[in-house]
Amino acid sequence: MSFSLLQAILQFSEETGDTGEAFVTTTLGTTTTLICASLVNSNLAASELEDAAVLIHDGALAGAQGYVATGGGLDRSTGTVTVADAFTSAVASGVTFSILTRLAAYRDLMRPGYREEINQALRRMWAEDTEISMTGVSGQSRYTVDTDTYWWLTAPRWITDIFYPVTNSDDVPQRLADDAWDWRSQGETKQFVFRGEPFQTGETFVVRVRRPAQSRLKLRATAYATIGAGAVTAITVLAGGAYATTPTVTISGGGGTGATATATLTSGVVTSIAVGAGGSGYTMVPTVSVSAAPWTDQTSPRAGLVTLDDQCLLDLDETLVVAKWRLYETMATLHAPAAEIQEWMTKAGIWKAEARKLKHVGLPPDPTDGIPNLRSGRWQSPVLGRRR
Repeated sequence: MSFSLLQAILQFSEETGDTGEAFVTTTLGTTTTLICASLVNSNLAASELEDAAVLIHDGALAGAQGYVATGGGLDRSTGTVTVADAFTSAVASGVTFSILTRLAAYRDLMRPGYREEINQALRRMWAEDTEISMTGVSGQSRYTVDTDTYWWLTAPRWITDIFYPVTNSDDVPQRLADDAWDWRSQGETKQFVFRGEPFQTGETFVVRVRRPAQSRLKLRATAYATIGAGAVTAITVLAGGAYATTPTVTISGGGGTGATATATLTSGVVTSIAVGAGGSGYTMVPTVSVSAAPWTDQTSPRAGLVTLDDQCLLDLDETLVVAKWRLYETMATLHAPAAEIQEWMTKAGIWKAEARKLKHVGLPPDPTDGIPNLRSGRWQSPVLGRRR
């Protein structure tokens, strides 16, 4: 159960009254034009798409966003769309793109886009069970939580189970009893306190947790190439992604061959991509692909989806319920006419009520609510004394 940013933008835009349709270019354009036969239509006005956002899905410009020029950005006879600011390279034939009229895909100055509303929704939701691993130490009963990585792990409500180590991958993990561990919080220090000293040095025990939705994501690096005299001369990183090991960089398309490149990884982020060989025969800018990112713990509470390939752990339909609540509240602040404000606030209220019915909105339920002494005082904590 996961979704990508592109999937979310397309479904979100459609459900809120935007076009929700993907087009494909049918002829080579320029850095400021896209040509699509599907847009040839004498009934359309030249200003039909004025100020709309154009989102490119794939190819060398994947993830790029532009705005349709004012004063006749659509040539109805050829299906040519002109954008106000140039892309980094010409738009090739066979490229998929969307035209978004209500909001842009990404933030435009002070006006948030669909991406920002989706990320705001993620910050209000939590994901179902995932696991974090901790390394045992002989003779140790207290284990401090890495709050730099797991900044959200501040209370027992985020924990569902703790399991003993297994000796091989086929073993069924054995769950610790509820009264076999406790939670200690002292200022910024968060600790698990275990009865006795259950783990040996080198053993790995597993803590199964709920977690804020934005705390574990797949974030893929993106980049674009520059060519000169038929060769790739440079590669610029647009988004660094999140990786445990250095990803592979692949250069394809553009009419040439032989170009190679290597990424540099700093603290899990791709910071630069060096061209190893420029190759030859490139007549168009090729596509630069960085290998897929793994699921990675995000150390910032403000983490979110960045590129179209990025993924999160939640169900898309549930996420969009919260995102629509957020969107209509945002729309109410961006539109001056009183009638529109009332419409947006009414819709925001409807979707807020729907969001409150969802399981994964707000904080996860505390397993001890309404159950006194779930982990009753059958043992003395060496740190806390008698348990509650």
